Amino acid sequence: MGKIFRNRDKLSYKYIPEKLPHREKQLGIFISVFDDLLSGEKIDFPRTLQFVGVVGSGKTSSSIVGVRKLGEEIRKYGLTLKHIYVNLKIEATSPFLLYKTLMEKVSMSASRSLSAEELLSKFVKKISKLDYLLFLTFDEVDFFVRKESKTPGIIYDISRFYEILNSNGIKSNIVGITFISRSVDWLSYLNPAEASTIGALSILYPPYSKEQIVDILEYRISESLYENTVSEDVLEYIAEITSIYRNGDIRYALDILLYSGIIAEYEGFSKITLDHVRKAIGKNLFYSGDIQYLTLEEKSILLATIRSIQESKRMYVPLSLIRKNYELLTETLPIRRLNEDSFELSIQKLVNIGALEFKGLTRITVSPAVDEKILLEKIKQELKKIAKN
Repeated sequence: MGKIFRNRDKLSYKYIPEKLPHREKQLGIFISVFDDLLSGEKIDFPRTLQFVGVVGSGKTSSSIVGVRKLGEEIRKYGLTLKHIYVNLKIEATSPFLLYKTLMEKVSMSASRSLSAEELLSKFVKKISKLDYLLFLTFDEVDFFVRKESKTPGIIYDISRFYEILNSNGIKSNIVGITFISRSVDWLSYLNPAEASTIGALSILYPPYSKEQIVDILEYRISESLYENTVSEDVLEYIAEITSIYRNGDIRYALDILLYSGIIAEYEGFSKITLDHVRKAIGKNLFYSGDIQYLTLEEKSILLATIRSIQESKRMYVPLSLIRKNYELLTETLPIRRLNEDSFELSIQKLVNIGALEFKGLTRITVSPAVDEKILLEKIKQELKKIAKN
């Protein structure tokens, strides 16, 4: 059997590499905003920035890599920088959950008996006592603002944390705040007072071109695949499809490469061919990042399918085995067990979105884009939230 992968995880959408090819300019602008901090000087007012660009253009990765670089540079001055990253679409779908999430990320419990305003006050008091600097990143802010357009003041409060601290005679330890969005349209949902606190500094992330996608894939291949397992023609084909049909979404290109490699290995090849890529694209490819949007029950069914495949050592498994492993999961974890009809409807939904695939009428496999580690992590996170609530 062919061996292609050295480390599959390094093709995952969750993996943040050390380098971000073709985002050096954006990172350079970001770092330059904090020149005084890099010289060991104190920042009295946090710098507020926007990262704006289409899906899969490197915005989130840039925020993580950029803050990581800042933290490494200021360590020589005895300073510690902690990055608090919040995906507003997933972790904070309301003002209460936003402040609750922020509190939890600075190791502080949040009572449900408190209002959103009370949580904000507690958070501000908590961070004033920390012995390290903070950098706050709020992703999917456009989604949050549209959803919470009738709840004024949220963005205003976030961008004015330092003023709330200073009004109480406390120096702010927040050095930066980044808002990540797909376009600048979200600003139109803000009132003038909120919009003025955001500032005008936007770092733009254009879609990756075909040539840039090839460069990025080559870099990621150097970390994840064995040498000589993929040709330039294959990379150019993936890059062309991605640039034309997916607006340069690099996460899609990485998923296609991962899926193609899995198909090649399964078929006994030691190289990924154009045929393997066509097969991967021909499938209704489930996008690995979509796992986070599934219900707890749907995630559990996917996990049960993976375990059924591992148990039987077969690519396709009967529905009855998946059902058995799903019921075992509901016995060992506090997960609601679906009845027969709901279970089959969930199976059909997972097939429709490409997370599962039928062979014949009763045998099923799981999309290679579904990662067991990520599934378990998401299930644990969801159960933890349920337990706290």
